[in-house]
Amino acid sequence: MREYRKNHPEYCETVRVHSRKAVKNRSDEDREKRRDYIAKNYVSTIVDGKHVFLKTPYKRPKPVLSECELCGRIFQTLGYHHWDDDNPSIGLWLCFSCHMFAERVDYGEIEYYYRLKTEAKKDVDILRVEAQMVKLRETVGLTALQI
Repeated sequence: MREYRKNHPEYCETVRVHSRKAVKNRSDEDREKRRDYIAKNYVSTIVDGKHVFLKTPYKRPKPVLSECELCGRIFQTLGYHHWDDDNPSIGLWLCFSCHMFAERVDYGEIEYYYRLKTEAKKDVDILRVEAQMVKLRETVGLTALQI
């Protein structure tokens, strides 16, 4: 079949057009059923910059009240954040803002932020000391060249 597709590109285009029409002609009820099925049976993740859906029977069930497991607020949609692609059952149902926070923690952005913050505080402290030295020189009447 793969060889046939290479030799007949019009076949691939025909299949692509028909599948697009099928998606457009789906009823709202069918779309909702498919969305629910994917939410219950798949975990999405990003691999090599591409959004990938992993089929898994091990995903933890969604909370009944759609309550974020980190902040406790109730939301209509929750995302499943998992830490290990080999074991997707280790994860949490999170609202969008908590999910983005968890992603930033996973990618080390929080540590980077705190490192930059401490470096900036050190720079501010150095500038503050230099400003105090300038004031002291001015009150004593010394210039930078006399020191």
